[in-house]
Amino acid sequence: MAPMIANTVALPENQMTRPHYWSLSGSEIVSHSRWKQRQNACPNTQRLVEAIHNGAHSVYPPLMAALEERAICFFLSNYVLIPHGAVKCGFLGFLLPLMKLQPSAILSDSLSAVALATFGNQPNARMLKPKAQRAYSKALRQVTSAISDPKQAAEDTTLAAVFLLGLFETMTYSVVKENEGWNSWNSHVTGATALLKMRNPRGPMSPLTLELVWTVKGHLNLSCLLNGKLSDIPKEWNEVLTRFRTGARGGPTICNHLQSKVAKARVDCDDLMANAKRTPQDFERVLNLMRTAEAIEQGYLDWAEATPADWKYKCIGWIDPIPEEKLAESKYFPGKIDKYSEVWTAHIWNLSRGSRLLNYSTIVRCAAWLCSPQDYRTTVEYEKARIAGKEIIQDVLASVSNCLSEIPTAMDEPSLSNHSFACGKKTNNRAKGLSGLFVLWPLFSVATSDFVTDAQRTWALGRMKYATEELGASQGSDIYTEQHLSARIPSSMLEKDGLIPSRKNEVLNLQIPVQQTSPEAEKTWTNNFYHYPTPSPTSTSSSEMKQQFLPASQYD
Repeated sequence: MAPMIANTVALPENQMTRPHYWSLSGSEIVSHSRWKQRQNACPNTQRLVEAIHNGAHSVYPPLMAALEERAICFFLSNYVLIPHGAVKCGFLGFLLPLMKLQPSAILSDSLSAVALATFGNQPNARMLKPKAQRAYSKALRQVTSAISDPKQAAEDTTLAAVFLLGLFETMTYSVVKENEGWNSWNSHVTGATALLKMRNPRGPMSPLTLELVWTVKGHLNLSCLLNGKLSDIPKEWNEVLTRFRTGARGGPTICNHLQSKVAKARVDCDDLMANAKRTPQDFERVLNLMRTAEAIEQGYLDWAEATPADWKYKCIGWIDPIPEEKLAESKYFPGKIDKYSEVWTAHIWNLSRGSRLLNYSTIVRCAAWLCSPQDYRTTVEYEKARIAGKEIIQDVLASVSNCLSEIPTAMDEPSLSNHSFACGKKTNNRAKGLSGLFVLWPLFSVATSDFVTDAQRTWALGRMKYATEELGASQGSDIYTEQHLSARIPSSMLEKDGLIPSRKNEVLNLQIPVQQTSPEAEKTWTNNFYHYPTPSPTSTSSSEMKQQFLPASQYD
């Protein structure tokens, strides 16, 4: 095993570097002997986390330190984002203080599992995958036992452990499994939801608990959005979390609420497309839903307009055209480069963009149903979706260089970060695993959109491959290929709805006769176009339809 262990130390330096909490005297430093553990020994995860949280963690632990300890340092330095500014938003910021305040074997083992998984995703540490799977199985058994005890099931450590196991699923498999969709972490998200439903949202809660619940709910919203399901968390939780995320935190709060509305609109659309008949009542229901989705889109635009200065982004440069054959490996896509103050704010913006693309699919599906059998692409709603979709895609691509710390030096502008990672050097000159994780879904939304160009899609797939293979955001990068990502939004949904013009390909492939005055020509045109309605520039939002079916305010 020794040669294999030696290979793993060729990873980025921040896996074992100085923590940001470094403020104690030399006498409080963890002694060298504490690191002298056998390679197969079970590390004291709880003690290690407390040492890091207290600033008593060695700067460079010996190379023979237990792999689990090095993996935990790597995980904390790449995925646990601690906020310091006015906007108290990070990622897993509750983890260290929770483990210190409420020591738990369940949470420690879950942390070990996800840490080994992220560490094992690095190019020189793939031999750790079996070890990570064994740690996961152990943690899963403990969680299964804990949730059978009502007292343990209501503890923060149990909820946090379930969340970490869901993150493990994301790290050890592709975010999008072939033939399964977005199901990598769904079972654990569902489990976390069940634990939340067992709690009393009106009971006393610490800010740490609220931060944990907020994180879980955010992932539940994304799961519901991608799988076309409704969240069944009690509404009281929304009220509690809204009060918690006020003021400077309004940015993520509003986006969270809008994302929930997008998910509900998609569920309602799936139901209508499957069951609606062409009756006046169903015409009104579909039209009302389309108006609801349009109101959601306006909500996103209003939010973007009202964001404070700290949440704004700006264009700082322009990338010249790049040869097509080099796009897949390029760090940049031709066009603008946008600068964000924080990787977290870029993440929120991109979550909103991915949600907007899905919301526009609901608008287009409703418009297609209302105008059927006319081609949905003749509607005003589709044209608006196409224009907005192209702009959204451009903004996502322009943000990636910032998210992955790849803005060209000549363009970059220095900015003071209000975030730091829980362990490691504070540096902005390299991408972290969390950055790769944050860009996966926005890039996936881009790559599967009807409105993306071939060049944009090629580049997006290349960046997704980089995030998985080089940054270790998840395994299974082969899923992010042209072959596997064949779905298109919204056309794939429209095909399922039965709203794609059935003879489109036949018309597109039709050979126009040379002698158009011949009887054969007249017969050809008559036979092929007789059943097609006359194209109309009118929209499903025409005044005639508005008067026939007035929308009702049945959606919030």
